[in-house]
Amino acid sequence: MQTQVVDERPFNPTASFFSFWEQVKVIIQPYWYPTDSKGRVFSDVIRTWGMLTLMIILVLALVGITAFNSYWNRYVLDIVIEERDLSKYLGTLWVSLLGLVSVHY
Repeated sequence: MQTQVVDERPFNPTASFFSFWEQVKVIIQPYWYPTDSKGRVFSDVIRTWGMLTLMIILVLALVGITAFNSYWNRYVLDIVIEERDLSKYLGTLWVSLLGLVSVHY
């Protein structure tokens, strides 16, 4: 039968967390920070951070558009099914058509 080895050190989640991020920083450092004069120049780093920022903004915009579309569809279905108000539906129809045209082009 094998002997079990028990680690007597107390578990410290903050030390584990910071240790993990230090290891991640070692891996990504050449990509995000200019290290020497023959490596990446500062304009490349700025361009990289700019692209990351643009990507995050676009992801947030797409999520916002999807959420708006969900609320809009619920609102239109409430008008059609529950209220059965044709004039109110025709008033909101132009927004739906505008969305379809903007997606198409």
